[in-house]
Amino acid sequence: MQININKNVNSYVKPLTQHDKKACDDLYFSTNHKKYLIGRNDSSKHLIQINKFDAIVDDFYNNGHWYGLPVIKSTQIVKPAILVNCSSSISPVSVHQKYSQQGLSVIPYALLTQYDSALDVAEFVLQMRQDWEENFSHWHSLSQLMSDEESCRTLSDVIAFRLSVDYRHMNAYSVRFNDQYFDPIVQFNSKEVFADCGGFDGDTTIEFIKRNPKYKKFLHLNPLR
Repeated sequence: MQININKNVNSYVKPLTQHDKKACDDLYFSTNHKKYLIGRNDSSKHLIQINKFDAIVDDFYNNGHWYGLPVIKSTQIVKPAILVNCSSSISPVSVHQKYSQQGLSVIPYALLTQYDSALDVAEFVLQMRQDWEENFSHWHSLSQLMSDEESCRTLSDVIAFRLSVDYRHMNAYSVRFNDQYFDPIVQFNSKEVFADCGGFDGDTTIEFIKRNPKYKKFLHLNPLR
């Protein structure tokens, strides 16, 4: 099995449905909903500048305000509410599911960039699109190396997400920090030497030791600057 990739970036952007357009219309024009942002990053910062929001929802931020908006806990959301999910780097799918299951309207930031051309596309997407344009032959070569169904599907979904920032391409995946470097295909033994490059606080090295206590040696490397 092989995947077919397309140099045309627009082929990876899902078109807005009528439901999507209705949700975006409500965000911009409804006066009957509280309006919240999820995530503190460049995307949410830009939205604050061009639209009116009631608060930012963040259960782990305790400084009160961010760029002039109050930061509240998820338990303080007032319904009916519309939430814009600006999360894109770690767990946007989990965040979306969490609030959708509470009966809240959640709009991915990617949809808004299609609805409103004044909005900036995330920087990592612009970088990916530039690399896609300049090095498409390399991406194509990589895609041809994939043969099993899971590898083909995973690469295809990651490409689609990074070209579009639409996290719906990642619905089939979950965040598993403890497992991300330890695929079951890797069989440990007593001769194992583990190099943790950019080891930060050593959590990955500790996880390796738990999984392979009879290791030969580990190297924990972290630059000072």
